[in-house]
Amino acid sequence: MAIDYWSEMPESTGDYEQKGGETLMPEGTKVLASVEKIKTQTFDGSTHESLNLKWRVEEPEEYNNYVFYQTIKINGTDPFSQYYDESKQEKQIKAAFVMFSAIDKNAGGNISKLMRKPTDAELTQHIVAAKMWVHLGVYNNNQIIRGVSAFRDVEEPSKQAVNGIASAFSDAKIPASKQAVNATSPKTPANQVGADDVDDIPFN
Repeated sequence: MAIDYWSEMPESTGDYEQKGGETLMPEGTKVLASVEKIKTQTFDGSTHESLNLKWRVEEPEEYNNYVFYQTIKINGTDPFSQYYDESKQEKQIKAAFVMFSAIDKNAGGNISKLMRKPTDAELTQHIVAAKMWVHLGVYNNNQIIRGVSAFRDVEEPSKQAVNGIASAFSDAKIPASKQAVNATSPKTPANQVGADDVDDIPFN
């Protein structure tokens, strides 16, 4: 049965603001934010998965309570996507696990200790409420995450931790010899992860 909105018009002050709109924080903004929600995203007819995170800003004051989202493509790009590029898959998967390993380390490193694929309940238990510095960017009018760094001093995620998380998500299928970030990879500050090339960002 259709609702007759005209007969029950809500009282109004004359002011209205569209809800759900997103105000982008400028390229290069560094915010102190915490993970409010995390879950595994699955797709119908595909074994492809990604990790979806919801973040909420605490500092600086001008962005307090802002919300932004992140997709970590732990399987790279879905082969059925129009953006799929097989030549970039391995690099995207590797970067995604380095990013997630840094987030996990900043949250206490409990996911890497599991040595297996975590459940959504475990992701929620160990990642939600984790607070860290997030380095933001803007691409195609979307807020993206260019990197994260520790809110307080923590040790840099080890290659073993990165490998452990990568191997736990078995669908990623990273060749064993290439799971770790090798010694020739560009160095980043301790526990800080970023991306130099927008085309290679495996998260947004």
